[in-house]
Amino acid sequence: MESLRVEKAVIFVKEAILCKKLDVSNAFKLIEEIYRVVLDVNAISTLKITKEEIQATVVNVVKIIAAGVDGIAGTDDDIISVDVVQKINQLLSSDIVPSIIEFVSQIPQQEVIAKCVPLLCGLFKKVANR
Repeated sequence: MESLRVEKAVIFVKEAILCKKLDVSNAFKLIEEIYRVVLDVNAISTLKITKEEIQATVVNVVKIIAAGVDGIAGTDDDIISVDVVQKINQLLSSDIVPSIIEFVSQIPQQEVIAKCVPLLCGLFKKVANR
C-alpha cells in the first residue's frame, strides 16, 4: 500500500513540475510542496496514514524525484536542477527533512512559509557546515 501511495504522489509531483505548478528552485519549498501533494493523496485515499507515515512517504517521494528517471541525480534527465538536488541530498543525509515536514505541517499559510524559507536556508547552511 505504501508503494502505491508513493507512486501516486510521484506521478502528481512530476506532472506538477512539468506543468510548472511546483517551485523546483528551492529545496525547502519543493519539500513543502511535495508534503502538500502527499496530504492530497492521503485525503483521497480510502486508507488514511499516520503523521509518521506521511513523513516517510514525503521522504520517499523526494528521493525518487531527486534521482530522476534513470535513478541517478545530476544527469540530463532530471527535472530538478543539480543545485536543488544537492541541497535535497544534504538535507536527507542530515535527517532534517522530517523536521522540515513537521515545521511545514504546523504552518498552513503560504505567506508565512514564504517568509520562513530564508530563515530555514540560514539554518540549513549551519547544519551543512557541521
